[in-house]
Amino acid sequence: IPPAGLNYGRFSDPKMDRLIDEARRTPDRDKRKQVYYQLQQLYIADVPALIDVMPYYRNVISKRIGGVNPAHAGSTFTGTMYDEPGWYITQ
Repeated sequence: IPPAGLNYGRFSDPKMDRLIDEARRTPDRDKRKQVYYQLQQLYIADVPALIDVMPYYRNVISKRIGGVNPAHAGSTFTGTMYDEPGWYITQ
């Protein structure tokens, strides 16, 4: 995983970071909508990435782990970990 999260392209823009922080701190929904709109406009102007795919995770789980339902294993890490509370170590 890149330095701090899922920023695989390692895109960096201080203006966008400031707007993201501002939107996260703004309790007013209309103000937050305006901030996200500004963020969207900056993103469109720079086009740092074309987001058309999602990383595919291959899930490899030891045979010693029971309770794993392959039908619930998704292509994302969080999709697979959703069932984790039901897992157990076999003897």
